[in-house]
Amino acid sequence: MRPNTAIMKNGFCEQLSWKELNLSPIRQLIKLAKAEDMRGIALNRKLNKFGDVTTRSLVGMQRGQAAIVAREPMVISGLPLIQPILDIYGKDCRFKALQKDGSFVQAGTSLGYIKGPSKTLLSAERIILNFIQRLSGIASHTKTY
Repeated sequence: MRPNTAIMKNGFCEQLSWKELNLSPIRQLIKLAKAEDMRGIALNRKLNKFGDVTTRSLVGMQRGQAAIVAREPMVISGLPLIQPILDIYGKDCRFKALQKDGSFVQAGTSLGYIKGPSKTLLSAERIILNFIQRLSGIASHTKTY
């Protein structure tokens, strides 16, 4: 759900914000997504190795930075989920939003950046992008109506 989403209540619209959401079930969903991504929990067979080859090949505690950039014009939705996702992967990463959730951006616009251990960045990247792409896709499609 994106911020300021209108909910019909007695014929009127009520605005919701991210602050009004209970993060407990959202964290459970993030943990399930992480387990599926890292361990393949939905598979009928066990994976030989957890995670991906790139992440496993990193040695030590290198730190990095990753930018989240819009690849097409879109309505941004889901930025407040990024820090809770990072917290589930490791407490040492920080997200800095450069755009406001719910705003329209052009392709090439930087939405924000993440700083922290490279292994955490690479591990959390897929889940972050999956959530942002899905929520922003819904928000962008809704805007057309």
